[in-house]
Order: sequence, then structure tokens, then C-alpha cells
Amino acid sequence: MGPWRDSHVLLDSTKEAQLDWNRFPSSGTPGWVEESYTDFDKSINWRCYVACDVGYPNVNNWLRTPLVRSRGVARLYIEIKFSVRNCRLFPGEALQCKETFRLYASSSSSSSGGDSWDQADYTMLDRIAADEGRITSNDEMIINTEVRSLDVSNMKRGLYFLFQDEGACLTLLAVKVYYLTCPRVVLNLAQYPETPTGKGVASIERVQGKCVPHAVPKGDLFNLCQADGSWAYSSGTCLCVEGYEAHNLTGLCAPCPIGKYKAGKGNVQTCTDCPARSKAIKMGSGLCECDPGYYRGAEEPLSVPCRRPPGSPRDLKFKFLGPRTAVLNWNAPLEERNKDTKYRAECYQGCADNSVHFDRKEIPFYETNVKVSDMDFGKTYIFRIYAVNAVSNVSGRLDNYSEISIRTDDIDPLSKDADHTPNEEYISNNMNINVDQVHSHKVVLSWNWPKKDEKEDFLLRYYEVKYFPRHSEHNNSQTIVTRNKKAEIDRLKEASTYGFRVRVKSGDGNHHHWSRFSSPPVYQTTLDSFETPIFVGEHHQSGSSGVVVDRSSVIIGSITAVIVTLLLVALLFFFVRKGGSSGWISKSEKECCDSLDYRGIDSHFGNNESHPIVNSSQAQTLTSPIYNPISTPYKTYVDPHTYEDPHFAVKQFAKEIDSRFITIEAIIGGGEFGDVCRGRLSLPDRKDMLVAIKNVKTWKLRKV
Repeated sequence: MGPWRDSHVLLDSTKEAQLDWNRFPSSGTPGWVEESYTDFDKSINWRCYVACDVGYPNVNNWLRTPLVRSRGVARLYIEIKFSVRNCRLFPGEALQCKETFRLYASSSSSSSGGDSWDQADYTMLDRIAADEGRITSNDEMIINTEVRSLDVSNMKRGLYFLFQDEGACLTLLAVKVYYLTCPRVVLNLAQYPETPTGKGVASIERVQGKCVPHAVPKGDLFNLCQADGSWAYSSGTCLCVEGYEAHNLTGLCAPCPIGKYKAGKGNVQTCTDCPARSKAIKMGSGLCECDPGYYRGAEEPLSVPCRRPPGSPRDLKFKFLGPRTAVLNWNAPLEERNKDTKYRAECYQGCADNSVHFDRKEIPFYETNVKVSDMDFGKTYIFRIYAVNAVSNVSGRLDNYSEISIRTDDIDPLSKDADHTPNEEYISNNMNINVDQVHSHKVVLSWNWPKKDEKEDFLLRYYEVKYFPRHSEHNNSQTIVTRNKKAEIDRLKEASTYGFRVRVKSGDGNHHHWSRFSSPPVYQTTLDSFETPIFVGEHHQSGSSGVVVDRSSVIIGSITAVIVTLLLVALLFFFVRKGGSSGWISKSEKECCDSLDYRGIDSHFGNNESHPIVNSSQAQTLTSPIYNPISTPYKTYVDPHTYEDPHFAVKQFAKEIDSRFITIEAIIGGGEFGDVCRGRLSLPDRKDMLVAIKNVKTWKLRKV
């Protein structure tokens, strides 16, 4: 970085057509003479001064430049181009010959202040010699260039430069006075102005920077201007504001064109297209404005598309879970299925005392259902479900809700004051409950309630189903309320036995009553997780309920029935022998024994139509029964003649079961020697099993 390129010239003799500088003395010796220096090869035609008073004694020639104004400048530079003749060119002719001259500077507050030629008023800068060479012949020209500088920070208005000749033969070809500056520069979008160098030859000036238009600073902005006019170090940077991006070629922040935007400040981000349903209508946009009817959430980034608030929830319904409890269900709005759609439940009417409670802790919530509890009896409530998203508050819309009305019962069914219908015994004793489906964790029930006669006109409103684990009705029961004659009980434990009761709410149009729960309860065992769900259809019995028997229960019951039959045969054989009959058994008794009728067992187990849950294709995975009621009509028969002791036959084919573990539930068939019953075998540490039980008639035992 040379001084000429980054300099400001205050005086240049080569640019003047006539110099006419002040000289002293004005007469006596030729002194300083203004001439022209021409070099056509170099296109030089300068006005210059020549002094060559070597033939005079006591030479003292002075030449002074015009006033150089230096306001605001700390240091000035003077460049001198000159030539000096070698004193040996004047042998015997020179009375006084030197090959140097002196350079002075004089401060002045006015142009007239330079009239004084008193050397005491001057400051000598240097004695200058021809370092590059002296002219030794008339045919050569050696030009020397010397540069000197001085601190002018204390100069009032300006200064003069003076040249003193003391007998040299020299030519001042050119004189240039200038000062150096660090040029204007833009670094990291921070601009630094042109700055004059410091007053010292090695000084460094700290210069504060300023951001380019549409940029903001980040950190302390400064740069260091060195004495040679170059920038040494820059600190800090500037960031383009929103709507403007950094332009590498110009070093400026350029505005985003129409249709594009830039959010936030920074130099890495560029202008991007507007997101969907928004536009930028002017240059330098920091955001895209949403189209009419569309909005952007207050906390959403500007890059997300604009959207509308959700519509109203669809298909709002309710279902009673109890007399004072209901669940509201709905579907998401049709036109808005974003993941951030939430819902808010409000009791619009009937909740002045704030007694109703919703089961959602966080509001709004994502689920499409809410449970309402603690409603009063005999009261009408109106509930509203609002759909909201991130733009709902911005839009100000308040109409995106669905509304539903719920009327609770007039009387608490659990209160002591609740009335019962005069026919409650008839209703509870004639409730037919059907088990339609059996799964591992779910049972589907249906029921009907026959009227006494056509004149009886009860207004059926609700059905309440109570379900509970076996032996836990009083401390572990739950209920559901429905308007349909069908209920799906889920969340049950697998391979567990549950009891079910149903009661109805009826009335004459003016009063409403709950009947008693049906009795006895219907018990059903859920399946294991690996078993195939059973779809039964309608199976019921008057005064009780239809029961679905699982595959394992059929097998165990069949085995038990056969074992009981064998036991009866062995006992018969024992009493016949005890009676002393010859031929082992009489003909009539043989006919009696052969006529044993198992119609009860056959009608319940041997008919495929009444035994839908047994699947012959799956029987291979189970323990085979002694007889198969589906695949063969034959019964297993043990010949008592092969055993001398009938007790041994009984012990070999049967195992005595404690009667405490057997519960008889209903008669399902009959025979000559007794009834076949349906019952429950409850062995310790094992799940309950549905079994068939042969109940021998006492008079038959006496006959035998």
C-alpha cells in the first residue's frame, strides 16, 4: 500500500504552469532560478528551481513554498525529487561547492506570516544528500527522491517548507506535500471511514465502526489504522435485520424482493418464499402476512403455513355410566385434522354451583372424550365441546363448538327414598340374560324383560347391568347404564368367572322407578388369551339365564358324568351280589341296568345344535373325554363281571370329591336313577369349572 495510492496531496509542483515561489536573497547572486525540466521520452515537462552559485563565496540561498494548509491532519509528508552535480565537475572554478541542502518547516497562522527569513523561526527537518548519485557529466541526469515527514497536529493553520542552498549545484525537480489515510472500507457489514494516520511514525489509531444500513452490530465494532495507511485489525460484526439479506458483492444488506421474506436478523439466512396461504406485498418484508381468514399462532414460527381455527367437533354423543355420570364422545372436525387440535369442555347450562366435574386435568386436551360426574338428579344440563388450536386465540372465533343436552334421573336409585314398582319381584325373577359372546377380556350380554300381559304398559327408559367377580358381589361390583337391551362388558380378567345381574327403570309416565336386580346372577367364565373367541347367539332359560360352556368345561364335565355313571353301575353290582342272586344278576335287573337312560346328559351334551362351542377340529389339542358327545353315539361301559370287588372298580375309575367344593345351579336333564344337574366345581388353587353332576334319587338307592 504505497503513499501515492492512499494519499491526499496538498502541494504538487509538477501540476503548476508557473511556480513563482518566494526567494531570498532577492539579488546579489543568481540564487534560485525557475526553469523548465523536459524529458520527452517520459512525457515530463516540469517547472523547477535551479541553484548553482559555486563561483560565489558565502552562498546562502533560500526558497520557500506557498502556505500548505494542514487543518485536521496529524502528520504531513514531503517528497522531493532533485539532482546534484558532483563538485569535481568544477575544478579550480568553485569558490564554495557542496553536494547537500537543508530542508526546513515553518508554522504560520496567516499567509503573511511567512515574510520573515529569520532562520530562528524555522525548524530544520533534515540535511538531504544525493543518496542515489550525483551528476558527473553534462550528458547524464540522475534523479534522487527523498521523503520526509513531520508532526503537524499542533499547527494552527498550516506551514511553509523552505530549502537552503549553501553553494551546491542542484535542481529541485519536483516537490509534493501530502498526508496518508487509511481508506474507507466495509468489513463484516461494518463500515470504517477514511481516517488520517496518527501523528507518530509508528502510531496506531483506533477507529470506531458503524453498521451499513439495515444492519445491527454484534459485539464492539472497531478497527486499527496504522501509520502506513493500512487497516491492521477489525473486531465485531454486523447482522442484516429481518427482511434484508447480506450481499457479498456490495457488502451491503439487500432487501428481500416481493413474495419473499427473511425472519430475524443474521447473515446466513437468505430470503425465502412465503409459506402457504400468505404473501409479502412489499420489498424488505420480515414476515408474510396471512391471507384473509387464515392465521398464524402467536408462538408459531413464521415459516409455518397460515391456517384457520378448527371447525366444530362432529357427532357429539353421550352415554350414561351411572345415574350421575356420563361420558361425552365426539369426532374431530372434518376440515381440520392437524395433530395440534385440542378440545375444551364447558358446562354451558345447569352448572351455576360448579358442582359438575370433568375428568381432564389438562385443559385443553387431545382426547375426543370426557367424563362428566357429580351431576344432580332430575336436572337438565347443556354441555359444549370446543375445538381449539394454536390460532384460535388469534382469530377470535367463538362459534367452533358442538352442544348437547343431558337430562338426569329424577330419583337417586341408591337412595333410601327411591320407590320400587309393585312388580319388582316379577321383573327380577323373569329377566332372561343371554351370553352372546365370550372373549378373554370381554363378555357381550343381551336380555329381555317379558311383560305380564298386554295391558301392562311400562315405559322402559334405562337398563343397569351389575357385574362382579365370583364371591365378590358386595365389595367389588361395578355397573353400567344403557338404553339398549344389550351391553358389552370389557376390561375383564381372562380365565375368570364373573356374575351378572340386570335391572330396569320403568314407570307409568309420571313416576320412574328402578326394579330390583335380577336373581339369581348369571355366571360366565372368560377365556384364556390363547382360546378363540366364542360367538353364541341366543341361549336362555326361563327363570335363569343361558350359560355358555367353554371347551375345557365340556371335557371335564363329560369325564365327571361318566365316572359317576360307573360308580352307580358298581354300586348296583354290589347290591345284586349282596342279595345272593344266582347267575350274578337277574334278568329283570339286567333289563333295568340296560335301560339306564342318560337323556339328560345326551340332550345337553350329545346334540351338536345345543353345543355350539365344541369344535371338533380343535379337540386334538385338548385332553380327550371318556366319551365324545359330538363324534359318536356310543357310551363307555365298564363290565362289572371283570371285578370281584366293585369297590376296586370304583377306585380304579373314579376319585371321590368333597361335596363342599360342588355347587348345583340347575337341572339340565334326568334319568331313571336320578337327575343330571349343571353345577360348579370349585377346587382349591384352581379356577372354577362348569361340570355335569349326577344326583341319584334316594328311592332308587333303596330299590337297588
